[in-house]
Amino acid sequence: MALWFTKSFGLGIQGIQVKEKKTGQTHYLEVENDAHKGIDSLNDEDKSKIEQILFLLDKFCVGDSFYHELTMAVSGLPKSYLVKQRRDQLNDICHIDPTPGSAEGAQMSFTGLLKARVQDLISRDQETNWKEQPIQVKISGDGARMTRNSSFILLSFSLLQAGDDVMSSSGNHTIAVVKGSEKYSTLKESFGTVFNEINETIKQGHITVNDSMYNVEFFLGGDYKFLLLMMGMKGATSIYACLWCKIAKDLRWKMEFDLDHYNTPPLVRTQEEMTKMSQKKGTQDKYSCENEPLLKIELDHVVLDELHLLLRIMDVLINNLVREAVEWDKKQNANKRKADHKDSHIKTLQSTVRSCGISFDIWEKTNADGKGSGQYDFTSLLGSDKNKLLATLPQKLVTCTHEDTCQTVIQIWEDFHELYTIVTDKNPCPDTIDLYFTKAKNWINLFTSLRDVRLGYKRAAVTPYMHSLVYHIPIFLKNFKSVKLFTGQGVEKITM
Repeated sequence: MALWFTKSFGLGIQGIQVKEKKTGQTHYLEVENDAHKGIDSLNDEDKSKIEQILFLLDKFCVGDSFYHELTMAVSGLPKSYLVKQRRDQLNDICHIDPTPGSAEGAQMSFTGLLKARVQDLISRDQETNWKEQPIQVKISGDGARMTRNSSFILLSFSLLQAGDDVMSSSGNHTIAVVKGSEKYSTLKESFGTVFNEINETIKQGHITVNDSMYNVEFFLGGDYKFLLLMMGMKGATSIYACLWCKIAKDLRWKMEFDLDHYNTPPLVRTQEEMTKMSQKKGTQDKYSCENEPLLKIELDHVVLDELHLLLRIMDVLINNLVREAVEWDKKQNANKRKADHKDSHIKTLQSTVRSCGISFDIWEKTNADGKGSGQYDFTSLLGSDKNKLLATLPQKLVTCTHEDTCQTVIQIWEDFHELYTIVTDKNPCPDTIDLYFTKAKNWINLFTSLRDVRLGYKRAAVTPYMHSLVYHIPIFLKNFKSVKLFTGQGVEKITM
């Protein structure tokens, strides 16, 4: 019997008695006490190495048997029983339960996790008097497609006072994971227990850690789809799709109103009003409030994620460039034989984007019969690529846009880059915040000025993200100085 096998189950062998077959004589072999030390006897550095190995084993689904055989073939690796012991210790710390409802999922105690993370925060920053200021807790969620047929929803939280940790996966702590599509019924059913815990903590307004009471302040973050679902609203294409005000989608292009217009009654939304509207029968006067909000977090603490703001607005800008190139080629090919058709402007745009150091392709979608559909698609870019593109592409657009509108298109890109720089600034000056609203309004007006000459710039193309960039981001900047802390980067890293 291998000693590692018994050690894996917490059993320590003190000695072995053996018997000779020929003589019948027995022998007692005593095992030295320090021959196989347990996990608790190791120093912090060795424990850290074991935890790193355990992380890799779990990440790549490597079994214990394989790792044991590997330790026999390769010297210097920590023994497999130590890895198993550390896993057992971590499992004892984390109490995981199945989520309620029909969807598969797992959850942990929110209050237990919150207290542990708050205790860590307080121990790391003992100079701050945490009883004089509330501990800011941001609840986040995100849906992730793992395979063609399976999707997961992840619910997590972060402590905003943890600084840059909120932008990493280590600063975002998973509360629950559910296998299922991202819709209201799944969130309500599968995360019901967790939501009850969170709402109870919101109601109390404080938590107790080591016999000391600390006030807590809750925020909600995530992409626009998740925020709408959490607040019980219809999708982003509905007539009243703005989460913070009751503006109709055909009016989002209008920029003549001041900042208070959509942020004060009667147009500003409140959670109390949304709850009442969702309870009305029929569809009249509900302003897209379909269900009751799942969390009791007021809307001035529901903050738009700057990462998805970049992603979705950049989708619009890139798509407009592609549409311009496609239509340009179509016009030039109109009176030519099919054999003489060229896609020179598409190729020029493609090579221009690639010159920014980004892998990018444009292709024509095919019908079921394999023939061209006349519809085009392009490479979906990550946030880092879109950020890089926003900074480097504008001055190169001279080669791939029409001469008469080229400077306007370049200005649209450059002005959005300026706005996004302010949005992501961790400490913008007050004067910059005051000027931001005017700059944002001018940007929308510039965008729609091309509505009669280029595709994609119609007034109806002003999305909820673009409206929020003008009329709601300034409120967040004034209230919280910066929205960078509310970024979804850390959550995205968990789901990658």
